[in-house]
Amino acid sequence: MKKYILLAFLFISLKAGSQDLKFEKNDLSDTLIGTTKIWTITDITSEFPGGEISWKKFLSENISLKNISGSFDFEDPIPGNQITIVINVTFIVRENGNVVNIKNADTNGNNGTFAKEAIRVVSLTPRWKPAFQNGKYVNSHKKIPIKFELKIK
Repeated sequence: MKKYILLAFLFISLKAGSQDLKFEKNDLSDTLIGTTKIWTITDITSEFPGGEISWKKFLSENISLKNISGSFDFEDPIPGNQITIVINVTFIVRENGNVVNIKNADTNGNNGTFAKEAIRVVSLTPRWKPAFQNGKYVNSHKKIPIKFELKIK
């Protein structure tokens, strides 16, 4: 396995509405953290202020290439090819819009540098527009893929 220097180009992926949530069988029930209910499905999902375009702009302006650029091991990469790494970040948007409990949802443990950068940037976000359920703002789960596309030099 050879080490190659990669030039990172960032492309962000976010699906609008409730489609950005991916559920497994056990994820469909609401959960409690302490005594606070955290919703997985709501009438209106939480969103970044300004919507998808503002979210992509925020990520592209705040992800630091110096934190993810460098040498990485890949099996026989070909110069000019592109490698895509997707980090699924989960977090809770509180009823006041604060983002808490930010985690890498991928359990394989790979791509640590990319996951750390994705988590760091999500932790910088301003307050989100909270989810709305039964006529009031509620705490909700969010799962968003952040996609890094790297061009091999």
